[in-house]
Amino acid sequence: MTYIQINKVEKFENIVLIKFSCSDSIKKYFNEKEIFVEYDFNIDLIPDYILTIPALSNIIQVAWFTNSNVYIKDIDHTLLKALNNIREIFKKNFKNLDFSSIIQYENLKYEAFGENGIIQLFSGGLDSTATCIKNIKTKSTLAIIDFEPAGIHKDIINWAKNIYGNGTVARTNIYSFLNRKKLDNDFGTYTDGSWWGGVQHGMGLIGLTAPITYHLKSKIIYIASTHDDTFKDSWGSDPKTDNLMCWSNLKVSHQDYNFSRQDKLKKIIKPYVIENSFYPPLLVCNSYARKKNEYNCSKCAKCAQCIVALAIEELDPRKFGFNVTNKTFLWIKESLDTLTYFGRKSDFWTWQNAHKNIPKNVDDMKEFIPGTLTFLKWFSELNFKYDDYFNNTTVMRDRPGYKIKYVDSKPELTYEK
Repeated sequence: MTYIQINKVEKFENIVLIKFSCSDSIKKYFNEKEIFVEYDFNIDLIPDYILTIPALSNIIQVAWFTNSNVYIKDIDHTLLKALNNIREIFKKNFKNLDFSSIIQYENLKYEAFGENGIIQLFSGGLDSTATCIKNIKTKSTLAIIDFEPAGIHKDIINWAKNIYGNGTVARTNIYSFLNRKKLDNDFGTYTDGSWWGGVQHGMGLIGLTAPITYHLKSKIIYIASTHDDTFKDSWGSDPKTDNLMCWSNLKVSHQDYNFSRQDKLKKIIKPYVIENSFYPPLLVCNSYARKKNEYNCSKCAKCAQCIVALAIEELDPRKFGFNVTNKTFLWIKESLDTLTYFGRKSDFWTWQNAHKNIPKNVDDMKEFIPGTLTFLKWFSELNFKYDDYFNNTTVMRDRPGYKIKYVDSKPELTYEK
């Protein structure tokens, strides 16, 4: 049987490097066999079995899909039970795969370190911003995970650390250590063509917070929902799996599943803007061309969807970090008409959600940018179907990624084109 073995944990003040090996037949799924995470606090006193959680929570999906056993020296007792329970959910979601691999370990570990406090995964996107605002009185610690070279915009970090007032940042190669192209080629029929979106990101991002929870003695992790219960396809972040993730005496809460994406604007973000006269920056861009320290491209499908959704709620997209002109809505219309936008089922769900929330009295709406109301009237009259307005063939999988290099025997993340 094929295997993945976690071999070594190395600490460098605030950096953990987890080294692993695997069977020859599955080496093709890994660009690197080292997982790097840099935190903004010293990790010397954090136990190795906690520091391996970020690696295990991003490797285990490959093990399950390739039917490979995982070998690890020490594992948190609660996490082991959680992963076995999540594997059962995966079995139901992906019925044609075996999922008979197991985790083999030497020692079970357990320390009930969680005392109080909440960690919330935060990217500056619409979903995580809505969850942050809805729970703003809890003063959660916003955990920002920087996992690709374009990174998290400095305004988002400033919002978390200085305006909201409580944030922490981790840099990691969890997105680029995997060969997503080969994983998508071999398993894309199960994941809607996206390993990251389809199976990895929920568990993977939650696992990255394990050392943070130990450092702060936190007891709850919040992760914002992507969808509500009207989305019926399998997805990599879902309450059925996210809420099962746990270690120590800590729990995870998949937040705001009772809100659709448009609801989050209408019922959470818009009232906050009106009450505080403050527009939180939104970073939703998924353009492969977006460069570090740049904001939303305002042209890709994700940017366009958010621009339209904001316009529906009579919110000026320019105040949220989008470059919108009198040509923007003409561009969006042309892109939909010509199937320029690439979109998976999850992406289409967000557009569909916006489409069904367009008010009937479009002519009475506020128009901040010329062409908005003309577009919304056109959009509202569409018989809006995925196959008529989106393509699923132009995806670019060779996204720029992080790569580990060594400087004076110490690992660093470098940009790789």
